[in-house]
Amino acid sequence: MTILKAGLKKSLLVLGVAITFVCCKEKKETAKESIAKDSIESVVYELEIEKLNCTENKKDVAALFFEGGFSDDSVQVFVNNKKVFADKITTDRSLGAAMEVELGKLSMITDLTIRINNSQKMDILNKTCSFTFVNFIDDRVTVKYDSIFVPYN
Repeated sequence: MTILKAGLKKSLLVLGVAITFVCCKEKKETAKESIAKDSIESVVYELEIEKLNCTENKKDVAALFFEGGFSDDSVQVFVNNKKVFADKITTDRSLGAAMEVELGKLSMITDLTIRINNSQKMDILNKTCSFTFVNFIDDRVTVKYDSIFVPYN
């Protein structure tokens, strides 16, 4: 009877491992398919990061400014992999600005990405500059950084 119980336990253990392996394998394939689908459906824009114009930050703040070239474009902003902004934006030509997104404390940000019109996520974090400026002209995303902000108006 003891041998039968031990054999049954071993069989159940093997069955459990096999089920876990099959389930995990299916989940991995689904994730790969999802990534491939996202890559196929995503728009790819050229990303240009301009030379930094930063001095040592005296304040622990971070803000993102969408400036020129936006015309009813869908924009998403992710901070530390959490969506903090999603809306359609248009540049006000008289100001040269479309939208400002306050991001909180720069020291608390480990990841900053944006998506424009269902593009792939673009990593734009710079830990030495408080202010990030994004322009979108002719399918090119240009990002500039500064430690000083001059109001638009």
